[in-house]
Amino acid sequence: IVERMHFGAYTVFITLWSLLVYAPIAHWIWGPSGWIEEFGAKDFAGGAVVHESTAVSALTLAWLLGPRTPVPGEELKSPAHNVAFVILGGSLLWFGWSGFNGGSALAAGATAALALINTYQAAAACLVTWMLVERIVRKRWSAID
Repeated sequence: IVERMHFGAYTVFITLWSLLVYAPIAHWIWGPSGWIEEFGAKDFAGGAVVHESTAVSALTLAWLLGPRTPVPGEELKSPAHNVAFVILGGSLLWFGWSGFNGGSALAAGATAALALINTYQAAAACLVTWMLVERIVRKRWSAID
């Protein structure tokens, strides 16, 4: 929602979102009597509560607010400033998720191994998707921009 919403409106949105969206979903999955938890769902590292709910909410809000409008006399595009640091940051994040997701099982067993496999498969799927979209849309391969 960069350049689409004023900070005051953003703080109101975050407050309401925390109470009306995040809290119920957290209770459904992490609560002792949550209906999703009763199905036996395991939410490693907050994947459903944090990531899925915020991704859907961000996409919905971006769609509702519409596209960014450029400031008169300025260009809208924000290019990457340091590609090497972007790739380094993504790599460090991926490395951290290896420990976070694998460690969420609280044991070095089959559940931890499955969490690690899913982490690596998700990263690989994202990489392949990004590269294919770049190739189709921009007619070239790139790591970023």
